[in-house]
Amino acid sequence: MNIGKTIKAFRKQKDMTLKAFGEAINLSESCVWTVEKNRRKCFQTYEKMAKALNVPLCVLFFLASSSEEFRGTAYAHKFDSILKELKEVMGDK
Repeated sequence: MNIGKTIKAFRKQKDMTLKAFGEAINLSESCVWTVEKNRRKCFQTYEKMAKALNVPLCVLFFLASSSEEFRGTAYAHKFDSILKELKEVMGDK
């Protein structure tokens, strides 16, 4: 799972720099960078970031989950279907 990459994608979608995003959530630019690189893992920080991005935290975690993790399971098709719907809702077709 790569939550940092997902957070970065949403940040970039909103045209926010690392510095601007950090200022919006009271964290340093370097702290945001370490989260996006998955070098820092803190649930409270993820919550702050999700709120600032206006994305439910559960959606960030869901999108960060790789569909590869579900391959070969009964959930593979369901995951792909939900992911497709979420991307459409988020405007990322």
